[in-house]
Parts: sequence; structure tokens; C-alpha cells
Amino acid sequence: MTARRFWVFMEQEGGVVHPVSWELLGVARDLASQVADEAAESGDEVWVEGILLGHNVRGIAEQAIGYGADRVYLVDDPALEHYRNCPYYLTITALARKYEPEVFLIGATTLGRDLAGAVATSLRTGLTADCTKLEMGEVRGANRKLLLATRPAFGGNILATIVCRRHLPQMSSVRPRVFPTPPFDPEAKGEIIEETVDISEEADARACILEFIHAKDETLDIEYSDVIVAGGRGLGGPEGFKLLQELADEIGGVVGASRPCVDAGWISY
Repeated sequence: MTARRFWVFMEQEGGVVHPVSWELLGVARDLASQVADEAAESGDEVWVEGILLGHNVRGIAEQAIGYGADRVYLVDDPALEHYRNCPYYLTITALARKYEPEVFLIGATTLGRDLAGAVATSLRTGLTADCTKLEMGEVRGANRKLLLATRPAFGGNILATIVCRRHLPQMSSVRPRVFPTPPFDPEAKGEIIEETVDISEEADARACILEFIHAKDETLDIEYSDVIVAGGRGLGGPEGFKLLQELADEIGGVVGASRPCVDAGWISY
């Protein structure tokens, strides 16, 4: 008996999970259900599994089970407290070689885009970025269902469905809010597996974080706001954005800005 593993990278910073992680657990659960009959015929198990790196983040692993993970592989190491590309991709690569996941989903965030390419390159597999539709389907010449990853192409004029036939894991990144957040089940049962991965001194020293400074602006991320009040250079300066902020507060929205305004220091990124 073998296992067909559907992995989701649990993105977090400072113990706060990016919501796209929960969204992708719902996607992984749906993909796993699409191969359930096929797996039963061949005697395979099907698992939805979260991959969590960080320090003192076990509580996130427990949450992930409530959002649909059967298992969570937890690597708790002070060296992984803050994201750095090299330690993160080497750790994930080591886990992937050990467990051989079939599908690996990563959020198409700033962090996720940086990480996904490094992991795919290290594992010598393909990566379909910014997907808008994911499903497991039959492919001519394949003896089992493969991941059909659909994304906009040619400037959004067409939708391309991409298949990774010969390499595992089949990797895809998905932008936040493309898929809904699954309901949280406080009664869900799952397993947290603590893993230890040796992070070499060379990898740990390639980049170091001297200090982590949290932004003073704690407003809602515009990706998760239904109302955005945006402005550009026509506002004339920072004072104009203060007026926009007052309007946004009144209607329950957030403020957005064009890139030149951010570069000029009129408003934070």
C-alpha cells in the first residue's frame, strides 16, 4: 500500500497564518476526493498534509487539522522563525524527498512566489503559477489521474491547462481569494508529525536577519478587503491620502495607492 499525498505549504510569519493557507487546504481536500475511488481500487491511501516551518508554531498545526489537514509535518527550529529562502527550500526539499508527495500547493504571495520556484528547481519538477482552477483528471498515456492546472496566458486572453506528466510533485501556486476558505471543524482529528531537518551552516549563513521591524500600519490587507478606496498622484501628497483614509474608515474599506505614490513615500506599501 502506498500513499497519495496532497501537500499544502502553511505560510506564516510571527505565528500569524496567511489566509491563503486555509484556502489551499480546502482545494487539497477537494483534489484528494477526486482520486478517492481510483486510490481505493489500487489499495492506496490518500492524505491531505500541511507543511509547517517556523518556531513555536504548534498551534498553527492544530488549526490546520481543523481546516482539513489529515496530517501536519512540523519543523520547529529557531533558524526558521523568519522566512529566508535557502533554509526554507532546503527543508521542504528534504521532506519532499522523504515522503514523495503527489501534489504540492503554495500560495502565490510574495513569500510563496520566492519559495515555490526554488523548491521546484531543487526537486527538478514543474510549477504552474497563479492558477485559477485545479482538478485531478485523466490524461492520455497516464495510468492515474494527474493535476490539471489552469491559468491565464497570453495576457489573460486565453486559459491554458498545464500538466506535469513525468515529475513529482506536481506543483501549483494559487493567488489569495481565488478559492473559498473551508469551514473550520473544531472536532476534526489529525496527526502532527514533528520532523527534524539538518540546516547546514552554509545555508544558514547565506542570509541573516539582523532585526525584524513590524510595520506600524496594521490595516487590513487589500487582498482581503471588499471595499478599496484608491488614489494616485492627483492627490498631491500625503495629506490627500489622509482624506482617503477618513472616507475608507466611514465605509468600512481600506486605502490603496498607485506605485508612484508609494515610491514617493506618501503612503506605506
